[in-house]
Amino acid sequence: MRFMLPRRIIWFVVLFLGLQFTAVMAAGYEGVLQKPLVLGAWLFEGNCVRCHTGDDGEYLAEDYSSRNELRSALSGSGCEINWSRRDGGPMDRDELDALVLYLMRWSEDGKAPDVGPLPDQPKQEVVISTKKEKNKEETTQEQKDQNALEPALQKLIENNPLAHGGYLYTQNCYRCHLSYKKARMGKGIEREIVLRTITEGKTSTQMKAFSRMLGGELKNSELEHIASYVMTWEKMKADPAIAAELMVPPAFDPVMFKPLRLPRFKEVEGDTALGAKLFAKHCCSCHGRQGEGYIGPSLKKIFSLRTDLYTKSILKNGVPGSLMKSWAQNNGGQLSAKDLDDTVSYIVNLNK
Repeated sequence: MRFMLPRRIIWFVVLFLGLQFTAVMAAGYEGVLQKPLVLGAWLFEGNCVRCHTGDDGEYLAEDYSSRNELRSALSGSGCEINWSRRDGGPMDRDELDALVLYLMRWSEDGKAPDVGPLPDQPKQEVVISTKKEKNKEETTQEQKDQNALEPALQKLIENNPLAHGGYLYTQNCYRCHLSYKKARMGKGIEREIVLRTITEGKTSTQMKAFSRMLGGELKNSELEHIASYVMTWEKMKADPAIAAELMVPPAFDPVMFKPLRLPRFKEVEGDTALGAKLFAKHCCSCHGRQGEGYIGPSLKKIFSLRTDLYTKSILKNGVPGSLMKSWAQNNGGQLSAKDLDDTVSYIVNLNK
């Protein structure tokens, strides 16, 4: 007589083994993503490539001198999407830290970190509405037709960066600056500064950031094309030979003439006493012991709406064509993000 297990017990054993197998598979899956760099790569692939191509990763972190700055940008101050779960986004703190680590490493190495094969992304796509998408929905079909280029002109700008730059200037800059012949914004200015201004905008002015990574509409290559057009015009002191059809200003759109809400940035906070020591060590040989000026200009009369932001920008980026180099560590300088804030606080105190 054979011994037969009750059917209920058999089903229980099968279910138990199935759950164990699932747990083992899940543990292996999570084990790969427990490495912060791998998790960051996985999050970038699953979330960021919807707006940024895979090649853009190097540039997403280059404008930020610390992980905290980049993390703040991903939490809504710089990115079109607020990724922080605390503010309604999809990522928790550890996930944000992993994404920041991955982007900073990419920027430092100049290439995407090699993390090996990544787990598959979830099949269901998380749909997050952005301001940019809402603006696109408000654009009428008539406006799209007006801005559409004929195939021949489209091919022209694809093969001619200068023509592309002139076209982009007309479409994006004309409404405020009119033709470049009238504006001459790049007169006597280094190309690097022109590109930075177009990319980042100008704090406390109506000049917004045009970089897609800072909430604008243009890719890095398109920003480069506009800068090339500006600098070519300055070199020739005349209009470059570009097809007239590409230089036709866009149709009037009242929405584009509404005043922009000026960006608000919190004040730079640092230790003034530590800043005084850093200033004495690195700055006084050019700017004087008390910032009164020597080889470099006086730092006691900085005329700016935001002395702290202006000063920090100079310290981070330097002044092209002068002895003032960049002092930020990620630009080859000697000061950490905290050191920069401490030094800025001291210099701001001088202006009080």
